[in-house]
Formats: sequence, C-alpha cells, structure tokens
Amino acid sequence: MIQSFVTLIPLFVSGILTIEIALTLRSRPMPALQWLLLWAATTTSLYAGHYIYFNHITPLLPCTDTIYTTCNLSVYPLYLLYILRLTSHRPPRWTYCILALPLIAGTMTAILYFLMDETATTQFFNTYLYQMDHTPPLQGLPLWQQRFHDLFKILFAAEVLATAHLGIRAIRRHNLLVESLYADTEGKTLNSLRTILLLLIATSLVSFAANIIGKACFDHNVWRLAIPSILFSALIFAIGWTGINQQFSIDDMVTNKATNNPTLLGDNQPLLTDNPPLSADNRPLPKDSEPALHHTTQPSTANSQLSAANSQLSAANSQQIIDRLTLLMQTERLYLQHGLKLDDVAQRLGTNRTYLLQAINEHHHATFSAYINRLRIQYALQQQKDYPHYSKEAIAFQSGFASVSSFYRNLRLYQGDSAI
Repeated sequence: MIQSFVTLIPLFVSGILTIEIALTLRSRPMPALQWLLLWAATTTSLYAGHYIYFNHITPLLPCTDTIYTTCNLSVYPLYLLYILRLTSHRPPRWTYCILALPLIAGTMTAILYFLMDETATTQFFNTYLYQMDHTPPLQGLPLWQQRFHDLFKILFAAEVLATAHLGIRAIRRHNLLVESLYADTEGKTLNSLRTILLLLIATSLVSFAANIIGKACFDHNVWRLAIPSILFSALIFAIGWTGINQQFSIDDMVTNKATNNPTLLGDNQPLLTDNPPLSADNRPLPKDSEPALHHTTQPSTANSQLSAANSQLSAANSQQIIDRLTLLMQTERLYLQHGLKLDDVAQRLGTNRTYLLQAINEHHHATFSAYINRLRIQYALQQQKDYPHYSKEAIAFQSGFASVSSFYRNLRLYQGDSAI
C-alpha cells in the first residue's frame, strides 16, 4: 500500500502539471510552451511505467516497458527543445532529429517483445528487470533485449551531458542578448531556468546511478524508493512551475522589434534585415542612414562587407557615437526612462543599433543593460544624498528601475563604480 502511494506521487505531480500547462497554453499561446507540454505528457507516461513496474502489474509490462524506454530517452531531448525554442526563433533543424533516437529505441524494444514468447518474456522480467535470485542466465532474444536495455542506459547518460552543454550555452546566449538589448532585464533573462537545468542535471546523476544499479534495487525497499520519488516529484514541479511563469522568450524580442539583427538573434536565417550603411564602393556612409545592401550583392560578399564596415566603424565613428551618447545621457537623462531599449537610444542618436552596441562594448566594456544601470545607480546615490527622506522605493522608481529588487541587485553590482 505504501509502495503504491510512493510510486503514485511523481505520476500525480506530472499529470497535474500537464493539465496546468495545457490550460496555460490555451490562455497564453507560446510556441516554447508547446514543447514543455509535450515534455510533461512524456514525463507522465514515464512515471505511469514506473508505477506499473514497482506494483508488479506484469501483464502490462511488455507494453509499459516499451513506453518507458521511449519516454526515458525522450524527456531530456524534449526539455532541450523547450530551452532552444525559448532562446531561438528558429532552432537548428538537426535538434529535432534527436527525437528519432527514443523512437528507434522504443521500436526495437517492442519488436523484441513481440518476437519473444511468454516463457522468454517471463525469464527476461525475472532475470533482468526484477533481478531475482536463482534465475538462469539469459539467452537468445531475452539476451538481446538485455543488451539493448544496457545500451539505452549509456545513451541516456549521453543525452544528459548533451542537454547540459547545449542548454546552458543557449541560456547564456539568451541572457547576453537580453542584456545587450534591454536596460531592464528582470523577467527577461533565464536565470531561474538555468538553476532548474543545473538541478535537473544533478538529479539525473541519481537517475543514472539508479539505472546502473537497476530498478530492482528499489523494488523491495519502500523507503529507499521514496527518496528518488520525492526528489523527482519536487523537480518536476519546479520545472513545470518555472515554465508556466516564464513569459518572455526570443519571440517577444522579435515581436517588440527589440532587435532585427540576425547575428544577435543567433538564428540560421535572418528574420528581418538590419544591414550597416554602405556606400556604392562598399565603404561606410558618413551619415548614420541604414540603406539595405544592393540586391545583386552575394551573401558571402555581404558578410565580408559587414565585417569590414564594423572594423572601419571602430576606427572612425565609434568615438563620435560615444560622445553623442554621453551628451544625450547628460542632457536628457534618457536612462531614467522605464523599459528603455537599445533600439530607443539608437533611434534618438540616428544611428545603427549594431554600431551603438559595438561602441558601448568597446568604450565601456559593458552590455547595454550594465551601461544604463550604472548611470541609474549613480543617479540613485546622488538622490539619496540630496533627499535623504525619500524612501528606497521612491528612489528606485525615480532612477528608472522596474522594482526595488532590481535596484538593490544593481546597487550591489555597481555601487562605487567610477567607470562611467
């Protein structure tokens, strides 16, 4: 009875989250959330197989073990696709191919179960799945089923490593893009998702160890089974809750036209065009107009022209942009504007946002967010001196910060910073 309850916990949590994500998706359509919904549904199926295994519902095992094998190899690729869709408007096509592996594994498992007779299937269950004592060694089709199951454990470990590497890299790229385009990054970065991913990777080590030891090790010890059951239930809830509350993605950047630079977006194909100003002889125009490249220009030539234009900007116009930017900030205090974006400042200066970002990076060694928030902190500190009776909330709001927590976070980062 207790074992049935313990194995029901992760199944219940993942099932409820699947329903909650589906309801959220109806009220707030979001492409990335569709992948999280598929992940939650797959997780539910995975723990349904867990429940049947640990409660010894053996007539269903050939079917559920096939589903379990497929789902076990699908959860990490699906979660990776969720992260990639959050951080890239058009993820590389090869990423969708990683779902072929669990489908192939499930198909192979199903075929072997279909070819095995009842005696061979029972022998495989007793010898391998439940690891009963005094069972004869496997031969024939049951032996091949065992070898494939062992191979799938290795593939599972490889998926964990691939998800960790690609997921963290995508999150880091997304956060850098947000910091380069927005002054206020609160609610836009994926720091909470990065924490969840790291926890998922750490917890997966427990899962990998359990795979190596074998699920049978937990079969007759309910308290030993309760530890991973509760641990994974908490992690599933954290993943689902974080995903439901993650409302900002790369799609918002495109919709809000925060950037139309394909290099910044990191996509394979440009969504819009934001070419640097080039004259007929492929030299930067003296003014900050942004005409598109000539239609006869080949893509490779255009890329070389863009690189050449950026290098020439750095030598000729970067200091001029910074001087105009500094004057704008000093005279109009544009940094006090709530929701300020790189595009807003570029339009005020009449320049290319690519040029502006490059100039800020080169002269201040900072992202756009860091540059603006340093100015805000300097203004806030001066306000504290001039108006000591003002509350922290009032000073934070007047200084352009979206919240008090954002103010304090930036205060810890930049207090006493004299770089600007």
